[in-house]
Amino acid sequence: MRDLGCSSIGGLYSVPGRGEWIMYQEHIPNEEYAKLAEQFQPRHFERTGVTEFFLLAPVAALLHNSE
Repeated sequence: MRDLGCSSIGGLYSVPGRGEWIMYQEHIPNEEYAKLAEQFQPRHFERTGVTEFFLLAPVAALLHNSE
């Protein structure tokens, strides 16, 4: 059986919306990047849904791979 790699990403880089490598690629200083925290409002984040997804993902992969 193959291993299942699964991740959930999100963070300050989503505020400007230019990808998760924005700080590195645009040479943004730590102090300036930290200011994004004031704007970061994960309104649609539901911890229960994310937890359920990660708990069920291996079962779904097992069922898919057994077909």
